[in-house]
Amino acid sequence: MRPNDEALRGTDRDTVGRARIALGLLLHHEARLPEARTVLEEGLSVMDPVHPDAIIGRSHLGAVLDGRTCGCGDMAGTIADAFREFVTTRLPADLLDRLDVAIVDGDFKIDVRLRREPTQGELDRLNDVFQTARAEFRRRINEPRYAG
Repeated sequence: MRPNDEALRGTDRDTVGRARIALGLLLHHEARLPEARTVLEEGLSVMDPVHPDAIIGRSHLGAVLDGRTCGCGDMAGTIADAFREFVTTRLPADLLDRLDVAIVDGDFKIDVRLRREPTQGELDRLNDVFQTARAEFRRRINEPRYAG
């Protein structure tokens, strides 16, 4: 077993995720893109998408996938992607057909298309998830560390 493998088995998922993302950012800024991709993906896989470090990690992963050596620029797009992931992972997989999320004038613009008619319970869950996502991510939009 590699030391990396042992670290990923840690019980404190946030600490493991944050450490992996920090290493991934270092590797990314050193232009070691294949290594950065692996480490960032590992870190993101154990973190809540709302966590500020996960948002930074996602931004850098997007840059790595595009072949760029810096991922610090498109934080609004990264936050919108994290919002989308937050919502889709908390709803039945067969409910959403499309979920478009954008940040317009400092707030979320959301366009949802359902695949089928939801039950009342699913509709309640959908509303709760969107309210939670808005509350969790709204403050992130204007935080100085995400201003680009």
